[in-house]
Amino acid sequence: MMASTEPPDLVVLLGACRPWWDALRAFLDELRGVTCAWNHCGAKHGAQLKATANKRALVYLIPRAGCFTAAVALRDPAIAALRATKFPAPRLRDIERARASPEGRPARVVVTGPRELAWAKQLVLVELQAG
Repeated sequence: MMASTEPPDLVVLLGACRPWWDALRAFLDELRGVTCAWNHCGAKHGAQLKATANKRALVYLIPRAGCFTAAVALRDPAIAALRATKFPAPRLRDIERARASPEGRPARVVVTGPRELAWAKQLVLVELQAG
């Protein structure tokens, strides 16, 4: 079920990680053509925020206790573009070795601070620009 309002327990759930969540949300809001909507997946899986661009999923933000996961499916052009950046080599290898789906290869970053926030933004940008 898609909804436009965030879960009532989001602030408590994210805790000290809330500033990084807010920063990534603000970043997404500034990107042209990107829209966000909440998907409530039930009690077991909780809620996730899905950002879309050009009718395709761009990133899923999945809040957890004290952190959140930014999950992106990267297609080959985005992975090639990521190679040309300063993205951490071990993380890039993990993405390249991941099993591909029709949407792309999974790239996940557990955001707990500014370093991971920068990585999440970089993944979003390369996927968006690879279009």
